Amino acid sequence: MFEIVHLVTISAKRGRGYASALVRMVTDMADQQGRATWLASSNVAVNTDFYNSLGFVTVKQFMLGDDNPMWKEAPFPIAVVKVFLLSD
Repeated sequence: MFEIVHLVTISAKRGRGYASALVRMVTDMADQQGRATWLASSNVAVNTDFYNSLGFVTVKQFMLGDDNPMWKEAPFPIAVVKVFLLSD
């Protein structure tokens, strides 16, 4: 399995294809090895269209912090997304 963690592009460099190229490189490597690629996104409102454009599909979404009395921040959504291989 390949996992993409903490993918961030600074504001001044966004829109140049850096993140897309990195994600494609990882998914291509995973495809060549017959492995799955998963990622979790905490910025669901912003990132969903980006990951969908690269072939990822949301397989699970949940709220983090909504049922924990020790959590002091506002709850926020987490999306778990996966690229499906032809063999899946």
